[in-house]
Amino acid sequence: MLSSLQSSVQAAITLLKQGTAPAQPRHSGSSTVIPSRCGIERLPDYILVEIISYVVEMVYPRKRDAFYYAKLSKRFCSLIYGTPFFWTEVESRDRTTWLRRTLRLSKKAGLEVVLTPVSNREKNDFKNNLALMKEHAYRWKSLWFCMDGVSWNVVKGTFGSAATLSSVEDLTIELDAGQTARNCIWTSNNILTEWNFPNLKSLEMAGVPPIHAMGNLRKLCLNALDIGKSGDGSIVSLVAALHSAHQLRDLFVPIDRSSLDRTKSQSGDDWLSREPEAAYLPCLNRLEVHASQTYGKYNRFLGATRRAMHLNQTRLALAWFTRALRTPNLTSLDLHYDADGTISHSKGIRD
Repeated sequence: MLSSLQSSVQAAITLLKQGTAPAQPRHSGSSTVIPSRCGIERLPDYILVEIISYVVEMVYPRKRDAFYYAKLSKRFCSLIYGTPFFWTEVESRDRTTWLRRTLRLSKKAGLEVVLTPVSNREKNDFKNNLALMKEHAYRWKSLWFCMDGVSWNVVKGTFGSAATLSSVEDLTIELDAGQTARNCIWTSNNILTEWNFPNLKSLEMAGVPPIHAMGNLRKLCLNALDIGKSGDGSIVSLVAALHSAHQLRDLFVPIDRSSLDRTKSQSGDDWLSREPEAAYLPCLNRLEVHASQTYGKYNRFLGATRRAMHLNQTRLALAWFTRALRTPNLTSLDLHYDADGTISHSKGIRD
């Protein structure tokens, strides 16, 4: 029995990866003959849904792309369109007809919402979509936010400038390729200060200077903070903000040239020589630091002396930062260190 189940599961995985339709049952009189390769038809619905989810995650970037498999058979079609899990991703740039169908098929499941900027030509559809998404705001579980100033004003016109999204637990703010740094800072500041996320547990900022996020940590009870892909934030300001992050369990931060320059401009040239006022993080289990002493593509133009100086400053800043955190329950420390183009990983627990 177990061997038969395993072979059926493997057949289903292979079938979906290849995108091949299963052979249809052949009728012979009153009996139905199911080919051996279609042993997947004997799998319970909940197992087949798990298999579809597993394969879709490997093959496609989004869960809702499972609809490509709906054509394989009537059963696949019924399972995919009848399982809300596959329809929880909604985007502001979706076609309105698609968005309506997605919201209907997702039923009462929590939504993963993506808000991205639009062109003037798309503005009317954008407004209609926002109105639809607002009706289901109570179901938002995660929000991926990538807005320019114009699109953000449209969003505020629909939701108001002081919206409260009580159901959102995960928030990602990312810099759009077309945004200027100033515009990016302005929009990220607005969503963090004007909108309320009383139950937010995880905040990730990618390519966005975390200047304003630091000022909002005091009102957020986060379990996870990821600014590892951001820069231009003061290390001293980060440590000061972490004094109130007592519930934080996972922390991902960068120490690079832009953050060192920002720290130096705000705290003076001698900040590394001053002993930090340590932040006590009793719940922190995982700390990941991305340390880089390069200036990216401009690093090759720096002389050996300046590169050595930058390398030493990065090492000192890394040591200063680890001293600035008191983490009695830390179980995972991961240092990604970039020195002259090479990256090394150091995992373990400090004393």
